[in-house]
Amino acid sequence: IFYKSNNIYIETNNKEGNSYSANMKNSWEILEQGKVPQYEIKEHKGLFNKGTKIQIKGYKIDNPEQLFNIETIKDYIQWFTIGGSFRNIFANNIKIRNLVNNIDVVPQIIIDDKINHKCEIIAGMHQFEEPNENPIVNLEQLKYKRSSDYSRPFGPFNRETNINGEYISVQVYGTVSGVNARNKICRLKYDETHKSRFGLYLCKDFIPCTKMDSLIGTEEYEHYHIMANSQNFKLTSDRNNISNIDDFKIKWILDQIKDIVDNQIRPIAEREYFNMIKNEEEEYETQRKCERTIKNINKIYRSEDLDIDNLPILKIPRNEIETALLFVSILSNENTQYSIKRYIDKVASYSAKLPTDMVCIDSKGETSLVEIEFKLSNFLKHKHPIQTVDYIVCWKIDIEENKSYKANNETCVFVSNNENRYLYYIFLWIFSSNP
Repeated sequence: IFYKSNNIYIETNNKEGNSYSANMKNSWEILEQGKVPQYEIKEHKGLFNKGTKIQIKGYKIDNPEQLFNIETIKDYIQWFTIGGSFRNIFANNIKIRNLVNNIDVVPQIIIDDKINHKCEIIAGMHQFEEPNENPIVNLEQLKYKRSSDYSRPFGPFNRETNINGEYISVQVYGTVSGVNARNKICRLKYDETHKSRFGLYLCKDFIPCTKMDSLIGTEEYEHYHIMANSQNFKLTSDRNNISNIDDFKIKWILDQIKDIVDNQIRPIAEREYFNMIKNEEEEYETQRKCERTIKNINKIYRSEDLDIDNLPILKIPRNEIETALLFVSILSNENTQYSIKRYIDKVASYSAKLPTDMVCIDSKGETSLVEIEFKLSNFLKHKHPIQTVDYIVCWKIDIEENKSYKANNETCVFVSNNENRYLYYIFLWIFSSNP
């Protein structure tokens, strides 16, 4: 992204005490012409100020302060450059000290934002979540009142061996943490998620180069922030991939990483952090059920009364289930069953998941298939096969009777029988071949 600018200028010193500067002009315009931008390197006699200076001018984007500011630059540096190394965590390991230069040195990085006129000095090391294994209740969270602030570190782990006389080692350090803890250590881009940022990174020189979330062994890998370093990795020229990933020595390294995660990280995370999440979800669901119950009670008492003294149902139906309940009450009451007993005498079974809701028996002992609907129009919307129903029981008739309708490419007419309309409706199917 730095090429999309008018000028890139770098000053640096090497460990031999030599000073150099590099300058690249109009890199974006040259790229648009299909050419590779050239840069000029100069050697200087006097030393520059300690460290490396990178200056980007004329970044070509609308509102550059939204993409290029102290927070976004700091995030990039501390995650994906040497300014985000986590080597200091392993500074006490003598063997690793011999593998990595300046392992206990944490550079200071100055970010000077000329657009917003801000300047900040940051520590040049990777940011991990602060330990917080017993977070207090966060009242701003609806569901995850404690786990969102949880964080537990794991490591540092170091494993080593010799394969064909070559020293092989891997270093692992990481955390499992909640969403608030993760948010504190990253500045996600507009199209970036925790799932794309967090997980498990393979590293060289203790700098992340590529993700390998499959080593965590769970689809919930975004809760983990694990760095696995090996100086035996060989990187591609862009440092974004490992070129010797198929080497059997690297296979040993990957096996060690997976073993550490499987046996020393994930079991503890599941027992503590994910169990906390599970309890919070259960508590939240219980709370939601109580709230829905109270809301439903208030709604019920505002609804219209049925006003039928012979029935134990107080309110008019509001859905298919309540319609079925009212129908069974009518069928079981001596004062109301006479109107439908001839057609439907007893209920053999009921299931809202089957093609027909009820299997019933009529007064002659014959089987009757009964479909329950809150509104008659739902029968057409649900596309029930005509052959799977003998009677439809509904609370509301919201379509015009004695009129042709299409049901699964068959024409039918709902014929009204005006007797006892509040108790039942019998619909005789008349096909187009027999109008």
